[in-house]
Amino acid sequence: MEQGIITLNEDKDNFQLQTEETIQRLSTLKKEALLFQEQKALKLVLEKVIQLSVMQVRERLQNRINSKFQISINNFYIALFRNYGF
Repeated sequence: MEQGIITLNEDKDNFQLQTEETIQRLSTLKKEALLFQEQKALKLVLEKVIQLSVMQVRERLQNRINSKFQISINNFYIALFRNYGF
């Protein structure tokens, strides 16, 4: 009878230890999963921001490229060439 009680107490202690280890592993897995999801969301947001930025730059460049703008660029380079010392 005494041996049965000792065995039950040991089994109970082992079960509690295993339960605590399982809880710890699950907590670690939960943190890792949350971190992964956070990184994934951040990556998607960054990709979208970059994509929108590039689109805005392209739109602004297309809107600015006209004959008047091109003439001003040409005149700028001509002035630089003249000032070079030839």
